[in-house]
Amino acid sequence: MCHRSHLYKRFEEYCTKSLDETLLNHPDMFSEDAKQHILGPPTIHRKLNRLFVTARRQKISLYVLIDGYDNFANTVLVHHGEPAYQTFTHGDGFYRSVFAAIKAGVTRRGIERLFVTGVSPVTMDDVTSGFNIGTDISLEPEFDEMLGFTETEVRDLLETYRNHSAFDRDIEAILDLMREWYDGYRFARQAGTSVYNTDMVLYFLRKSVPNKPFPDELIGRNVRIDYGKLRHLLVVNRQANLNGNFDMLRDIIADGGAKTPITDSFPLERLADRENFLSLLYYFGRLSIYGSDRGIPDLAIPNQTPPSA
Repeated sequence: MCHRSHLYKRFEEYCTKSLDETLLNHPDMFSEDAKQHILGPPTIHRKLNRLFVTARRQKISLYVLIDGYDNFANTVLVHHGEPAYQTFTHGDGFYRSVFAAIKAGVTRRGIERLFVTGVSPVTMDDVTSGFNIGTDISLEPEFDEMLGFTETEVRDLLETYRNHSAFDRDIEAILDLMREWYDGYRFARQAGTSVYNTDMVLYFLRKSVPNKPFPDELIGRNVRIDYGKLRHLLVVNRQANLNGNFDMLRDIIADGGAKTPITDSFPLERLADRENFLSLLYYFGRLSIYGSDRGIPDLAIPNQTPPSA
């Protein structure tokens, strides 16, 4: 209970500070009286409700951007376990209440546009009943290249550094290496090309420019942190080693992939289902689309970066 109250306090403090700074930075849109009215309630979800109502009444167009909506929830799951996660994502949990306020802001026209990014569909399903006010564009082919570097873009980066005498290696040889470790991601069955992991490409360049020795490790720290989150997400409180998922993971590594429909939303308690587990590996980038058979995607390990660690 102590952990949960601490999480609630930190969450409220952070969100309230962010809202206060937003209002302070836009004095031409919200008067001091309006600001005090918005910040009056004791909880952030009530503050947001007032913000959206005030904006609607004053005909102010609000654009809400949420980056990594699932990061907070996954971190709680890793460090505090499933009971803490369930407490704030279900019922009247504080995280769910914030998304309920945002959902109300969209449906009642207090929010003009809402753009949300994240990795795992688990949290969104738990806190928003499927978030049926939004459109998931992550599987649309026209957005596929937005989520990574194409090989042309990687080549352009290397050539730019070479032209500025900051990269003195053979570009074709480096592309062969990068292709083996960083390429291979497709997020839609109709995607025309694969893309490189942007974080890993930039990590390699940071370690190699200007004219430095290659990094000893080809996988950056951020990717290793993601491995840890994935491992805990599958194990903490779920005992995944007892429900068959570890056996499935071993089969994937042995076979190089698996065939399954991709589930776009599912709650945490359904994580043990085969389709959901494989879909989660896809969303975390551990598996990628390589084709389809009668409309069912073929998922495969995209490169030498291991599917688990």
